[in-house]
Amino acid sequence: MGDWGTLTPRLDYTYRSSMQADAFNTPESELPSVGLFNGRISWSDVDQNWTISANVSNLGDKFYYESYFGRGQAPYFSGTGRPGWPREWYLTIRRNF
Repeated sequence: MGDWGTLTPRLDYTYRSSMQADAFNTPESELPSVGLFNGRISWSDVDQNWTISANVSNLGDKFYYESYFGRGQAPYFSGTGRPGWPREWYLTIRRNF
């Protein structure tokens, strides 16, 4: 960008294979595999004193569980889980001294 500084795009992908979420490896506790894309674009001035970045995580807004514990057998018939983060965006401004 010449006198305007630099513009740096970034796209990354994270993947977690399927796994069991309890110590007994019961079928009810299996978490399926999940892949997520995250993106970022950063601008820095020529002297690199200022950097402004726009970030997006979970670009596809994919629903997934980070953890899960199920008691699907009688008499419980219940389960609890922690969903992963939905799509989020944020802006960061950084100043170097």
